[in-house]
Amino acid sequence: MSATPTWLESWFSPDLELAFTHACQTDDPKLKSAAPEETIFENYKSRMDWIIQAVQQFHNLMQTRAGFMESERLCCINPKQDDFSLSPNRFTPPLPCTDGPAC
Repeated sequence: MSATPTWLESWFSPDLELAFTHACQTDDPKLKSAAPEETIFENYKSRMDWIIQAVQQFHNLMQTRAGFMESERLCCINPKQDDFSLSPNRFTPPLPCTDGPAC
């Protein structure tokens, strides 16, 4: 592969995105981070530029939509919602999933 993907390489490569939900994909642009077209995945700095943007977006969601994000996290770690074991700190049981689309 060249440093910049050719149109053919881009055509064959799927669009890459991170979904900040329990689902693999979402139509809500606020709940996903798509890799910019100019991202070169073979290049560490290029990949990290996108990852840093995604982390900042995730952090913002945790600040502004904490309830939703927590419910999505719980849906991912406990999809059946019938077995609430203690959290890693062994003091606080996790909250049930009440706000996510899978709940």
